[in-house]
Amino acid sequence: MGDQVGQFLLFYGWVEQVGRDRLFGGTGGDMGTDDPFVGLSVNPGQTLALIGGDISLPGGELPAPRGHIELGSVASPRLVQLTTTVTGWRFGYSDVSAFGSIQLSDVADVDASSEGGGRIRLQGDRIQISNSLLRANTLGNQNGDGIVIRAAQLTLRDGAQVSVNTSAAGQGGNLSVIASDSIELSGDRRRNGEPLLRGGSPDVSGLFARVEAGASARRGGNIAITTDRLSLLDGAQISTKTSSSGAAGSITVQASEVDLTGVVRFVAGQPVLNLAGLGFPSTLSTFSAADGRSGNLAMKLRGTHSS
Repeated sequence: MGDQVGQFLLFYGWVEQVGRDRLFGGTGGDMGTDDPFVGLSVNPGQTLALIGGDISLPGGELPAPRGHIELGSVASPRLVQLTTTVTGWRFGYSDVSAFGSIQLSDVADVDASSEGGGRIRLQGDRIQISNSLLRANTLGNQNGDGIVIRAAQLTLRDGAQVSVNTSAAGQGGNLSVIASDSIELSGDRRRNGEPLLRGGSPDVSGLFARVEAGASARRGGNIAITTDRLSLLDGAQISTKTSSSGAAGSITVQASEVDLTGVVRFVAGQPVLNLAGLGFPSTLSTFSAADGRSGNLAMKLRGTHSS
């Protein structure tokens, strides 16, 4: 059920959006389809919020260009604070003692991208994103607002991607992930069991903040990770990159354990190789493919294990 109040679309209770199978349009958060729109939407600059119990989005779209998308799964009978701001609405969870699960799957597309990339916030206990997109990319002259994910466990698999890229003059927004227990990124998109290659590269699961080729932004967004265990498996990536004159953003990781293991492989077991004969390993990186400088990579390990 839902209520339309001013610039705010609120759905509460248990939520399931039945979607359809679609195909990504490219690596790092682009998607293309000729199918009719299936999902929930608001006008540019407005707020779309799903607040309540467990949230399941198997396919479909949640677009809020230049707006705010909030997915909050609350398991305890408590109130969520709602306050107005100049740019929309803010939600507070200080009275909530237990959170539920959020699942995005089957090429779901949660998208606040616009001229000045909008804001996305996910709040839950277990958040699983499979073969889907979460993006707040900057497409114009205004700076992006970014993405915040808070959970106990965050899992990205099967080519799931979270992005705060910029392809224009506006600076990319920041990406912040706080998961008290673990963050695990693994796998890539498949077709008939084999890696789906575009331009020779697989669509791997990852967190991305990129300055795209042709962008005039001075810098890209930063990525900040706070968790107990961070695992990147089977070619997954956390990456800030510049393909233009603007600087790539920085990556900051605070964790007890960091594990980077595996490469993208075909079903038969051999690794996928690029034209230079190199594979696609799990990576945590910031780099430049053009005139702009790479960002900084800072890791603070609270424990003793990393690989």
